[in-house]
Amino acid sequence: MYRALALGLSRHGWVEPFLEASAAWTGVHVTEGRGASEGRGDFAAQLEEVPELAAHLEKIDVSLDAAGRVLLEGRAVGDEIRGPAIDRLVSPISALPLVRHRMVDLQREARDEIGRTRSFGGIVAEGRDMGSVVFPDATLKIYLDADVRERARRRQAEESARGKARSLDEVERELEERDRRDSQRAASPLVCAPDAVRIDTTGRGLDELEERIRALLRARRAGSR
Repeated sequence: MYRALALGLSRHGWVEPFLEASAAWTGVHVTEGRGASEGRGDFAAQLEEVPELAAHLEKIDVSLDAAGRVLLEGRAVGDEIRGPAIDRLVSPISALPLVRHRMVDLQREARDEIGRTRSFGGIVAEGRDMGSVVFPDATLKIYLDADVRERARRRQAEESARGKARSLDEVERELEERDRRDSQRAASPLVCAPDAVRIDTTGRGLDELEERIRALLRARRAGSR
């Protein structure tokens, strides 16, 4: 959903104000071609300087349909949200408290809507703050981790399958920078929730991981009866 929001901002030409506010919030003002300088104050001050940020957010409709697909302005998003351009935008944009508060509301609304329209009344949600902030009362929380080199190889393979060729070192540097930003942001930082089960996926196949997760869910449900 954050990637869909970043795509929506990009389509409407609203990316730069959000990147500027994000850089100021994290204490660094970045201008392409000129390096970095000290930030210009706190986030509230930035909103006063760029009041249209909140208006931009309200204009972009991000939701889920009954099948759990992410919709941007009523249409399902595809591989466009998985490209390098969105990779570079999503982390700094999502660091903004204004953005996170808006998206948490949308994510909880999506959960409630799916609960009303589907008989099982719940969802499987993936994201860097799902267990710690968005759904703190989730039945089961799992924190998936892996060696950064392994993650880079996976991302490189995904991009290669879409016809995008990048070096492994470049992909790894990008992942490390995203981890750094997401871990240090003030709003909903990347953390492992205290009650989450941490699983290192390095060198593990999907079938093995799926069975492990299903076993955890069966045990959790049995314990709640």
